[in-house]
Amino acid sequence: MLLRLGLKLLLVAGFIDLPAILAQESTSEEVSEKPEDEEVSKEDEAPSEESKPEDPAAEQPSEASPIEEGSTPEPASSEKPEDKESPAPEVVEDIPKEDLEKKIEEEQQSETDHEVKKTQKKLKKDKSKKKISLSGGMSYTQFFSDLVDPSLSFSFSLVYLKNKKTSISVSQSVSKLLVKNQEDDELVPQDTSISYTFKPKLTFFGGGHASVGSSLRLPVSQYSRKNGVWTTIGLRSSLTWYYLDKKLSNTAGISGSIYGNQYRTRHEDYGGGALPYLSGTASWSLSYSGYQDLVFSLSASYGEIRYYNIEDENFFADTSFDHPYSIGLSASYMVMESLSLGLSYGQSNIFEQYGNLDYYVFDDENSNLNLSLSYSKSF
Repeated sequence: MLLRLGLKLLLVAGFIDLPAILAQESTSEEVSEKPEDEEVSKEDEAPSEESKPEDPAAEQPSEASPIEEGSTPEPASSEKPEDKESPAPEVVEDIPKEDLEKKIEEEQQSETDHEVKKTQKKLKKDKSKKKISLSGGMSYTQFFSDLVDPSLSFSFSLVYLKNKKTSISVSQSVSKLLVKNQEDDELVPQDTSISYTFKPKLTFFGGGHASVGSSLRLPVSQYSRKNGVWTTIGLRSSLTWYYLDKKLSNTAGISGSIYGNQYRTRHEDYGGGALPYLSGTASWSLSYSGYQDLVFSLSASYGEIRYYNIEDENFFADTSFDHPYSIGLSASYMVMESLSLGLSYGQSNIFEQYGNLDYYVFDDENSNLNLSLSYSKSF
């Protein structure tokens, strides 16, 4: 009571300005309330450390470089981590110019060789379609002995190719004597030969290509008709090896003949004596065709001829066989397609001759030079 009474007196006396005190109190209350509101708003805007979720990535510093100001961030790729691996870049070799030109030249040469082989294969295929081949020729033969007259021969042959392995041929030759004898015909035909050849796709002894064949002779010649020779059956076989892309060929062969005779002795016009009934020959030849259109050949042969045993006082032989051998050299030149010119040397010798005691090293009557011209055509 006393306090209230005192305050009233002071107010009446004017010692206390009540409106000013009330205004001051209201101002102080606003100031005191404002920091609390600001703290509350700050707490609403930024959550406390306790309310933040734990993010291990946030605790570790980022390895990515910071985005520069003004740059546009790249969009995140949707690929998986393994898809992001890019292939290793190709290593480009620095090829020298000379090596590069050489490589280009080799590739061009390879393409050219391929085209050449393709063309050759096509020509060979076209040629294989042709079944018939005709050939003819003539030759002049000069012997080293004056006792044997030179002669001119004409030959003709027809070959039928049944397939790539089999062929059948017929050949005929006629000799014209340049020195006419009264007892001899001017034109002397030889026996007609019919041959069969088979070439199997077999190789022996390091790649030797095999060939076998047979032949049958028809008694057309004057010799066969007078001596009663019915026929001659021949058998042959050979192996051929090729070298240097088939430019060099090496051939070895054997052959044999069986004579079908009506009589055992020759006609008196041929000196009498025994006729042969069996013979065998081993032969060898080497041929090279790598120099333009020239072909060079070397050949040799050795054989044995068996004769019938006869009793004749005119013969002083202690054997009934001959051992002849021969060597030959030849060269041919392709003048144009299907036409060739040839030159050869042949030497026929006899080591042992039936009916004589002499041994021949060089027989000039059986050694000769031969010049030939031949033509062939396939259909």
